[in-house]
Amino acid sequence: ADLGKVDCIIYSLASPRRTDPNTGEVYSSTLKPIGSAVTTKNLNTSKREIDEVTVEAASQDDIDNTIKV
Repeated sequence: ADLGKVDCIIYSLASPRRTDPNTGEVYSSTLKPIGSAVTTKNLNTSKREIDEVTVEAASQDDIDNTIKV
């Protein structure tokens, strides 16, 4: 299958959450686009095929929580 031009491959991510030591509140990060949804090609390893996936845009809460992580 032709992937076309590949901009970036993410193979390692940091911790998805952090507990604020002062308040005990737990913040969870998300990996989403800012502004608008993005549809792109996806390597589906379960089906061994290339398909399309749409990632919805981050909400302001998603953005704020990701910054805090």
